[in-house]
Amino acid sequence: MDGVIVNCNRSAARVYGVGYPEAGVLGYDWVTRTYNELHPESPVAGEDFGRIVATDPTFWNTLEWFPWADGLVEFLEQHAPGQWNFLTKCTQYPECPAGKFNQLLERYGPEVTRRAIFMFGPKHVVCQPGDILIDDCDQNCDDWERAGGLVFRWREVGVLHPEANQQLPQCLQFLQANMNV
Repeated sequence: MDGVIVNCNRSAARVYGVGYPEAGVLGYDWVTRTYNELHPESPVAGEDFGRIVATDPTFWNTLEWFPWADGLVEFLEQHAPGQWNFLTKCTQYPECPAGKFNQLLERYGPEVTRRAIFMFGPKHVVCQPGDILIDDCDQNCDDWERAGGLVFRWREVGVLHPEANQQLPQCLQFLQANMNV
């Protein structure tokens, strides 16, 4: 979910008190790096993310959906009904899976939400050879490929970045070429 269909970085920027670059290339550690540049006297580590966003109990309930989220879900429902899942990593704080679940339920209803798999460890442990992962984290992608899966590496870019709207057609083309339906 995070970085692919929901804009976790915009919400994180709000909690961390940093600006969000609408047209910038963001990446996995963007918010920590930006915060530390502004606050060298009290740096935080990437591992602190869950604890920091947990200071805002509404964080996981108010993530902004990317404009292409519905198009991706509609494509999967049309071309692979019942054969896909949201595979999303959660922090150790209960607000995270609860908030993600509530957001999915509110947006897509129970039929789609029942496909949510909330991970508290590495994603690749559920990979079967040939399974496809769409993810913005290089480590998740590398581990998935080593487990025999296929990967579409989503680049987390700001919503106004020229590449942002190009990714969905590229992803759909990749899925059509590699789905076993």
